[in-house]
This record gives sequence, structure tokens and C-alpha cells, in this order.
Amino acid sequence: MVLKKLLQNPRLLSLAGVGVSAASGFLGVMVLARTLTPTELGTWILYLTVWTFLDMLRSGLVHTALVRYHAATRDNRYTGATWAISGAFTVVVSLLVGGAGLIGLELPDEWRLVLPQLPWLLLATWPYSVALWQRQAEGRFDHILRLRLGFTVPFLVFVTLGFWQKWSLESIAWAQTGLYLLVSIGAVGAGWTHWQALRTFQRQQLRELWNFGKYTIGTLLCTNLLKSSDTFLLGYYLSSAAVAAYNLPYKLIEIVEIPLRSVMATLLPQLSQYGEKGSLQQAKALFFKELKLLTLVLVPVSILCFILAEPLVVLLGGEAYRDSAILLRVFAVYSLFLPADRLIGVTLDSLGRPRFNTIKVVLMAAFNIIGDVVVLHYWQQPVPVAVVTIGTVVVGVVFGGIVLRNVFASEVPETEVENKVLTATP
Repeated sequence: MVLKKLLQNPRLLSLAGVGVSAASGFLGVMVLARTLTPTELGTWILYLTVWTFLDMLRSGLVHTALVRYHAATRDNRYTGATWAISGAFTVVVSLLVGGAGLIGLELPDEWRLVLPQLPWLLLATWPYSVALWQRQAEGRFDHILRLRLGFTVPFLVFVTLGFWQKWSLESIAWAQTGLYLLVSIGAVGAGWTHWQALRTFQRQQLRELWNFGKYTIGTLLCTNLLKSSDTFLLGYYLSSAAVAAYNLPYKLIEIVEIPLRSVMATLLPQLSQYGEKGSLQQAKALFFKELKLLTLVLVPVSILCFILAEPLVVLLGGEAYRDSAILLRVFAVYSLFLPADRLIGVTLDSLGRPRFNTIKVVLMAAFNIIGDVVVLHYWQQPVPVAVVTIGTVVVGVVFGGIVLRNVFASEVPETEVENKVLTATP
């Protein structure tokens, strides 16, 4: 009976789903770091960075808005509008990227996977993404776990075969696309995407999703820039090998982000319901409860990453990456501020203040990019770039904390504030 309850617990299922993705990524990097050259690994990381950027743009348009509105109304017309908006984005971007490849646009060798492969990956993951968003809105984290397992396990098996079969980067990319396509087909067949809702949505649902999404897409865009700007600038100022050396220890920080992402996924629908009801005090109590819990759980993990940096980096990438231990120590300090930063952002979105969350992340992205350019100009080293990330997250926590304090002190009903935000001109 106890085991059955645990397996039905949304928090545990969400943690398992996020953990599967992170563990697969962690193990995948371990394998690829040993089967690819540093230059090939850097090329693969750049390809994934561009893919993640485009996927987050698509997600930013509708993901948070769908979860927020569907969790409160259970209206599948929002799902239909989600299909329409995300589909339009997918088709347009795929045509633009594919068209650039057809006209012979030339890019450096490190970018050779982008133009021919990305359009197919975008199309293959479209139903998969809608299924993830819809399942989160309905609180079916068991389905999310199945979707993620459906891709991560076969892909990890495929890259592991690289120890015996030398895969080209193109082969790895096509395997990734093919597996996502198979999982997408399975999600549609299982009825987890509600694609039939395409026939029912109206302009009202499109307008509501867009009015909310125009802020969250800015938030996710700048969030991705926070991560990808380091990669892009290191690749521009230094080399693909420097990109690999920088990103490999950051993979270890995903250990800290696993419980963060899982908790945020379950809190978004719950806080959204509080936002619809105008229950500020309940939202405030939940916010501080979760902040204390996350801090108590994650601080020891960050300390262990700092102390055991060298053996952890060698375990992940091998002896060639031993010098990256100093980067992991810097990232461990950075991770101490992550619980507050992520929780503040989700709470602002859930309580109808997506505009302020966007402003917060814009400030962080600007600080990070300017800081990276300055330190790389004076020090041709990746370590100062990692130090800049600490200042970046502190900026976000300070600004977001001030805004959220004022939100909790406000006596204006949440529904009124939400309407003002949604109808405001950005």
C-alpha cells in the first residue's frame, strides 16, 4: 500500500521523470566524451545548444500558459490553440532553417549539423512536446516519465554502442531524430496529445495563450541565452575544445537541478490555482515552505560537488578533463542560489506576473553576456566566464526577491492583476 502511494505521488513521479532525462544526459556525455574527440564533442554540444534554443522558443510560446489555463479550467480548447501556435512556429522555423541549407549558406565546420538536421528534429519532437505540456497540465507525471524513458533509454543504448561501432556525428543526430519521432507517434496513438482539440479552439484561447506567452517566451529566450551565451562566446573567442571543457563540469550541476525542475513542474499548476483564486497568503506560505525544503536538500549536494570536484570531473570525462575541476567548484557556488532563483521565477509566472519574470531574466542575460565579453577580452580563459555566472544568478535573486515581496504585500486581487498584465502592451 505504501509503495503504491509512493508510485502515485506527483512529486516522486516528476522527480523520476526529470531524473531520467538528467541521468541520461549525464551518462550520454560520459560515453560521448570517450568515443568522440574533443572537437567532435564540442560540435555536438553546439548542435544541441542551437536545438535547445529553438525548442525553448517553441515551449515559451505556449507551455506555461497551457499549464496555467488548463490546470484552472480543464478546457481542451487551450490544447487545440497550443497545437496551432506551436505548429505554426515549427513549420515556419523548419522552412527557414531548411531553406538556408538549400541555398547553400556556408557555416563553419563546427555548425555542420545545424542546417540539414534541425528541421527534421523540430518536426519529430512537435507532438512529443505537446504531450509533455498536456500531461503536466493534467498532473499525469506518470505519463511524462514514460515519454522520457521512451526516448532516453534507447538513445543511451545507441550511443553506448559507439564503444564498438564508430558512429559519425550525422548518425548520432539521425538516431536522435528517429527515436523522438517514434515516441511522438506513440504519444499521439495513446491519446496523450488531444490533437482532436484542433477542431474546437477559438480566437479567445489563441489570444489568452499569446498574451501570456509573449512574456514567457521572452523569459525562456533569455534563460536559454544565459546558458548558450557562454557556449557561443567560448566557441567564438577560444575553441570547440574549450566549449567541451566548460560544459562537461556543468553537466554535474544538473544533479542539483534535478529536484529543482521536478518541484517546479508540480508547483506550477498548484500556484496557478492560487493565482486564479487570489490566495496570496497561501501562495506565500507555499513559496517559503518549498524554499526552505529545497535549500536544506540541495546545499549539501553543492558542498559535495565543491569538495569532490576533481574526482567527479575525471569520472565524467576522463583524465583529459581533469583541469576542469576548478570550473566545477565555481559552478558549485553558483548552484547555491539556484533554488531561490527558480522558485521566484515560477511563482511570478503562476501569480500572473510573467512580465516581471521576463524583466528579471533580461537583466540576468544582459549581465551575463556583457560580463562574458569583458572577461574573455582580458583573460582568454573559461574560468572567469564561470565566475560571471555567480554574479548573474545573484542579480536575478535580488531583483526577483524585491518584486515578489511587493507581490505578497499587495492587497489587489490576483485576477485583477492578471487581467492588467495580460492586456498590457509589452
